Amino acid sequence: MTSVSPILISLTIWRKTQAKVSSRSRQRPHAESKPDYEGLDWSSDELTNRVRLWWLISGIVSLSTWLGRRLWSARSVEIAKCNPQLTRDDLIHRCRILIIDDQRPALIDDLTRAGFSVDYDSLGEDMTNVEKHLYDLILLDFGGVGERYGRDQGLALLRHIKRVNPSQFVLAYTSKSLPPHQSSDFYRLTDGTISKDAGIQESFEKIEESLKQAVKVDRMWEATLNSIPSLSDRTRLQRAMNISINKRSSGTIRRVLGRLPSITGEKVVEKSLEKVIDLVFKGLGAE
Repeated sequence: MTSVSPILISLTIWRKTQAKVSSRSRQRPHAESKPDYEGLDWSSDELTNRVRLWWLISGIVSLSTWLGRRLWSARSVEIAKCNPQLTRDDLIHRCRILIIDDQRPALIDDLTRAGFSVDYDSLGEDMTNVEKHLYDLILLDFGGVGERYGRDQGLALLRHIKRVNPSQFVLAYTSKSLPPHQSSDFYRLTDGTISKDAGIQESFEKIEESLKQAVKVDRMWEATLNSIPSLSDRTRLQRAMNISINKRSSGTIRRVLGRLPSITGEKVVEKSLEKVIDLVFKGLGAE
């Protein structure tokens, strides 16, 4: 029974009873104008009580329906199930790679010929596009880059990247032996390693697998949520995402995203969340 049914039933009962009363009154024109309920199954008081009961039931059913829909739409979902299934062609056409190396590697030309979008930065000084979430994958060398961000070169740059864009997927791209005090942090903060000495086939397999990992919505979602300082805002976003996924519509999460003070104006977080939302609903086959 829907929430409207009790209302319709009570109105139908009322109208039919009034019609019956009016009909009996017209058959007795010389009688008093008082409505004639004689012969009806219900007395006037009983009729009123029954109508009131139907209205009470209507309110209870309406409230229960509303609460049920709210609870059902807000139920927890496993966001990993929304990961889009991207083919190799999808990776080529959707993803963008940045290589940061003081010496231009031949891998750039190999990737470009295969159709990948690749940018090259010899110093790693301008991180504007990284902050805008333009890249799905970064190949980062250690030596000769990132000196603007500290004496640890590639490690200092890596720390900066992970600070401004926590969900950025980074592969360590080096063939040199690093000092122990630097290598432990460098390899710990990166999401994987690709050797400069690897052949074309091995390099492509590693890059394509890394791109698939990079665009996994559960990894990006968790990293982005953890970058938001407000626990209440993280909770609101999680609930809004649950509702949007259950409704298969991004409307709720986008409305909440525009109202949270800890996110408004934080372009990096906004871009990261927008990217997650787009991937989630691509995975759902929805808007």
